[in-house]
Amino acid sequence: MKSSAVLADWESLKENLCLIELKIDELGDEGDYESVLKMCRSIDSGFRVFFSGADLFDRGERDEIAKDAEDVMGRMKGIIAVAQTKLSQVKERSSVVVKGQKGIAEYKKV
Repeated sequence: MKSSAVLADWESLKENLCLIELKIDELGDEGDYESVLKMCRSIDSGFRVFFSGADLFDRGERDEIAKDAEDVMGRMKGIIAVAQTKLSQVKERSSVVVKGQKGIAEYKKV
């Protein structure tokens, strides 16, 4: 009975990842990538909790879940890479360097 509850959690984690994939496609250049990274960290900690209960499954189930998990974790790493890249690009664009007579000052766009 316990393993079915853990499998339901696993399916929920995968659904959350799919939602993040859809969200990151919609965000564009100025999106809230910090929240995407927070969601990814949340899913990652969920995966860790899930795998701590992996001994509830028989070997066949564990092997199947491990293959599935490898795919899911690969997808999540891709999302994290995109989000971090976009976030750094947004931060780069949001600071403008102005050269003046008294040196260089950095101003943030509001």
